[in-house]
Amino acid sequence: PEIVSERYSDFFERMMITSKLKLDVMKANPAIMDFLSSMFMERNEEIRPFIDEMLKSSEPLRKQILHSGVHEYKFKNSVDINRVEKMLSWMANGCAQEWKGKPADELDEIMTIFEDCMNALKNQFYKEEYL
Repeated sequence: PEIVSERYSDFFERMMITSKLKLDVMKANPAIMDFLSSMFMERNEEIRPFIDEMLKSSEPLRKQILHSGVHEYKFKNSVDINRVEKMLSWMANGCAQEWKGKPADELDEIMTIFEDCMNALKNQFYKEEYL
């Protein structure tokens, strides 16, 4: 977490770095997407509480990685960074579903599209002097 939070103070750059790290993990371990999908979709009443608790307990670390040292002043005053983060999470989850089962060479193409979308959002949400 410190490496990401100390080196990258730009919110969108940090999101891209963490997304690319996740992509590298998925390329090296293709079955991880099936595992994560099954975990998130699990509805068994005996197992679901453990999954929910695990996800809840990891939230502070995720927030630290994403927000610690980020220059939030770059955002337009009317922008709620938490809503931007939520929207990016939805976008990343959609990309993850697209990645599922795809060969590694297609993953790079999807990442390029994701990066284009991130840049479009940065242009929309940042003050002009920080673009």
